[in-house]
Amino acid sequence: MHGNYVKNTGYSGGFGGHLQQLYYVVATIMDKYETDLTAFYERSREDPIAANKIADTPRELLLERFFVPFLLHYIKDLKCD
Repeated sequence: MHGNYVKNTGYSGGFGGHLQQLYYVVATIMDKYETDLTAFYERSREDPIAANKIADTPRELLLERFFVPFLLHYIKDLKCD
């Protein structure tokens, strides 16, 4: 494995990239906080407008209403070195 810079030179890197690392973070959150949405649904029943403004737990961040804006902001700020 090399970094396509100079062959036969030491290179420390990893497979994938930013999006694959983001995938692993999302998969870990889904595994650890699988059923952690009961408090969110209780808050949204009491005050739907306030519950949809901010995510309080990592699992809530993966709901579509929070994750899509986060992902678009993350990709927009993604820069190559």
